[in-house]
Amino acid sequence: MTTQTSKTREDHSLWSGRLHFLVNPECEIDYLQGRMGGYVSAICSAQSKEEFLARAFDALRRRQLTPNEEFDEIEDISAKYYGKTLSDEWMALCESAIETGDVAFNCFDLYAST
Repeated sequence: MTTQTSKTREDHSLWSGRLHFLVNPECEIDYLQGRMGGYVSAICSAQSKEEFLARAFDALRRRQLTPNEEFDEIEDISAKYYGKTLSDEWMALCESAIETGDVAFNCFDLYAST
């Protein structure tokens, strides 16, 4: 069986990175309430690292989270995606990001205040 791989716009690449965030006290999302913050990996189509970060930070803010400047593992993963060398989970996240045009997140790794 062959699978079709979606394509990004010619002037865009697939970017990924791990982002740190704080949970806003007024957050109404059940699984985030009562937590202090956490980390999450994000994937989206963007022209640059800076555009990726801006889009990912905006997507976090829409979830009532406050991104901070702590992030790592920011990279263009286009070659890995088109070469099909990513895990099944990451391939699915890439497909989602391309098809929806939005930021795709994996599981949120949360921590509570101590």
